[in-house]
Amino acid sequence: MDYAKNRQDQIVLAKSATRGLRYYCPVCGAPVSVKRGFLYKAHFAHAKGSGSADCDLYHPGLAIQTRRATGHTGTGSFEKRADEYRAPILCIVVSGESIENFFWSLRVWLPRSRTKKGRFKFEREPGRLKEVALAQLILEDVLVGVKPGIPKYRATFFSGDVDPEYKAAAEKTIDGLAEDKITVFSTAGHPAKLMADSLVWGGTSLFVWDSSLNLDWPNDLSVGVISENQKWLCTAVTLPSIACAELEDWIFNHTGLRSI
Repeated sequence: MDYAKNRQDQIVLAKSATRGLRYYCPVCGAPVSVKRGFLYKAHFAHAKGSGSADCDLYHPGLAIQTRRATGHTGTGSFEKRADEYRAPILCIVVSGESIENFFWSLRVWLPRSRTKKGRFKFEREPGRLKEVALAQLILEDVLVGVKPGIPKYRATFFSGDVDPEYKAAAEKTIDGLAEDKITVFSTAGHPAKLMADSLVWGGTSLFVWDSSLNLDWPNDLSVGVISENQKWLCTAVTLPSIACAELEDWIFNHTGLRSI
């Protein structure tokens, strides 16, 4: 989570936060702490078992737009409605002792539940299903490990007592990693890194791609150590601080994303 509130109820950017001071989540109000690491930029983190994907996705600009559209003036959450479930989210989890020795895995972040009745199964790969009880999704966020290279992921086999609104959100099919280009994930958040919708000049992102792609890295990109998971590769890539048109074209052609 990039933003939090201080004790004066002011929004603070993680990279400007001071260790030791108290900060609070703008969405759920829970205490958060400043984290910095070798593979992720400065961010705020909830204590284990608290917070949700909506907390990690918070951005003050989006919150303002939502309040204008809905008339909501509460915590600043940018959910469309307080009672609306989100769809599952593809993300990666990075672990390790240093930038030279890390491991990554692909996960699907399931939506939280408001009721404990029912269960369903999530297809991790063809023929492999993980059973999930909604009672668990009340207590904590669940990240299901999935096999890279599967075109689509989805939940299935819902029991009859699952909330219909939850079922409608959770059974939405989500796309897997792109086989013909680089999939980019943000370095914000911990442990889950969400897919990025843009890159930032001077910023660092996580690039994931099929090893069959022959990438000719531009000299202007700072490319870290590459970690392999089956035939898929991941590395941290830092863009130069000054925008470059030629590099912008390379990034767009290989990721489909623009740099800002």
